[in-house]
Amino acid sequence: MGFPSRYHAVADNLLAPLNAAPFTYTDGEVEDYLADVVAGADDRGTLSLTLLRAIKDWPTHYHLGYNRSFLLRPLRHLLHGKSVLELGAGCGALTRYLGETAARVVALEGSPKRAAIAASRCRDLPTVTVVNDTIQSLELDQTFDVVTLIGVLEYARSFGPETEKPEAALLAIARSFLKPEGHLLLAIENQLGLKYFAGSAEDHTGLPFFGIHDLYTPKTPVTFGRMELLSLLEAAGFASIEQLIPLPDYKFPVTVLYPASLDEENPALDITPFIQNSYRADCQSASEHCFSLEAATGPVVRNGLARDLCNSLFFVASPARGTRACDPDWYVAHYGTMRAPEYAKETLFAKVNGGIRVQRRYLDAEARRDGAMAANILRDEPYLPYPLYQDSLIPLINTPGWDARTIALWARGWTDFLRDNATGGQLPGTFLDATPLNCMVTPGGDYIFFDLEWERREGKTIPLPYGIFRGLFQSLGWFENVAPPADRTPTRTLVLIASVMARLGVPLEPEMMAECIRLEQELQAQVTLDRQPPDALNAQSLTVRMLA
Repeated sequence: MGFPSRYHAVADNLLAPLNAAPFTYTDGEVEDYLADVVAGADDRGTLSLTLLRAIKDWPTHYHLGYNRSFLLRPLRHLLHGKSVLELGAGCGALTRYLGETAARVVALEGSPKRAAIAASRCRDLPTVTVVNDTIQSLELDQTFDVVTLIGVLEYARSFGPETEKPEAALLAIARSFLKPEGHLLLAIENQLGLKYFAGSAEDHTGLPFFGIHDLYTPKTPVTFGRMELLSLLEAAGFASIEQLIPLPDYKFPVTVLYPASLDEENPALDITPFIQNSYRADCQSASEHCFSLEAATGPVVRNGLARDLCNSLFFVASPARGTRACDPDWYVAHYGTMRAPEYAKETLFAKVNGGIRVQRRYLDAEARRDGAMAANILRDEPYLPYPLYQDSLIPLINTPGWDARTIALWARGWTDFLRDNATGGQLPGTFLDATPLNCMVTPGGDYIFFDLEWERREGKTIPLPYGIFRGLFQSLGWFENVAPPADRTPTRTLVLIASVMARLGVPLEPEMMAECIRLEQELQAQVTLDRQPPDALNAQSLTVRMLA
């Protein structure tokens, strides 16, 4: 495509207007680091191991983490073979994924430094052009199949059109670049997200309850509740609007719920476990919450409030009436936390032949997967609507006065199942993932395990104490916070696990504790590339709420 004459080439894939006005948004010194990393990277792809290893803190994770792409992967069918205008490209985290997926991408970014980083990250993609300009000044000679506003609308008052209604003006500009049946992808924090009621800081001010108390001004970034944002979209002329829910938020979703999963009157599956499981993946969680998000999720879902109290709002909107962006047979796309790229996967819950099928695939089908500790095996399986074993721990550990005996009584049935399947104190290697998080309980009391994707290589077994240790470690680490325990109950995770296992009749002697820690750290190093020091697990503790 051609561009108006007001733009000149700064680099092969980077354009800027002559005499551009200054643009003040910046992430500071981290942008210099990002520019150097991207310029020197031999692989700049979405799943680049080089970029993954350059992550050192929250800002670099935000710009380089490939799990940013998990927001758009569930909608890749809208991108393949299509033209895309990305409004607010930042440093190119999503631009890169768009460039690898769509036929043509124009990425707009107001900051010259950030635009240069985005262009550098996509310099091997001839289908991507980065334009360094503001949204209100952008001039293009074509419309697009898809326009994105990801983490942008909240800045309309600070950097957008100078009008009395900057959000409405920004949405009008976005719509003006859409084809008549095109789609706008809009993601933003939810002013009324459940975690903000619990005490998480407002994302732009860093202050708890700032959004809940509605302290936004005409010059600050601003977020909206679901109904308010829907009204803005409808007033801007979007006739068809579908909501997806990224969990725990739109920045780094581990799961995305499709519209078909949000039918409260005829639910195809229970979305409660997906929401509960996402909280521990929140990179911006509060250090202290007022209440348990895991325990509050059940009532929220049962009362049809998941769409209103989700932490981020994600809408697909079209000017064309009756347009459907999402397949009604798709319910959930799950990705999990960021792994070594060769193990990154997508799990799709979809309607197949009248039932729900859980379908799994690697994001990089060609990658080698030869880790020394464990083999990774993906299997499709039917969705079973049974309660998770972990569910029964939620009310127990959120009741003040719980202790190690409480945990041991809860874990006994699962522990006995493992003990019954052990031979000579060893479990089959296929039990490596047989934790309470991967266990269902049928109405008849039978245990069914699912998603057993990790197993010891070459038929190796695992010590029974490690199987129990691993399950307890994952189950206790699953909670963002817990109620105050009984006096003298340990809250250091390893000390608590040792106390629980002693009550289960599987004492952890010092040598076996050290072996359990070694095996778990070896597995995590293979899966995540994060090789922690030997004493790292000793520092982990449960977070106890101030309020019961």
